[in-house]
Amino acid sequence: MAHSDDPTISNTIFWNNSATNDGNQYRFVQPMNLYYCYSNNSGDVAGSGAFNPVACVTADPQFADPDGPDNIAGNADDDYHLQNTSLCIDAGENSFAQWRNGRFGDGNPRIADRDDPPDGVATVGIGAYEHQL
Repeated sequence: MAHSDDPTISNTIFWNNSATNDGNQYRFVQPMNLYYCYSNNSGDVAGSGAFNPVACVTADPQFADPDGPDNIAGNADDDYHLQNTSLCIDAGENSFAQWRNGRFGDGNPRIADRDDPPDGVATVGIGAYEHQL
């Protein structure tokens, strides 16, 4: 990712990506804000702008099957839903999820109590798909 504006990225997973030039997933020249995100490691960030991570962690997000049944990543059979043990479930920030009529990915409600067992607190998950129990 290269950007010269002031991007804010939230409730997002960047995992096992690679760059063709500089070797970093994020490269920026202006301030960049990451909120409630997962990334491989802090070495994935480079650039001259300020990097402001908030609640970002580097643990494996535990995708269901990121390279799909054919074991080839990057095609239509890849499954980026979260496993039941993922730390991304109910780990996002609701204030960043108030768009697109509250639905994303599969069309399920974006903000819901998806812990297993449910803890009574409805919180958005991190990633493209809201976890289903």
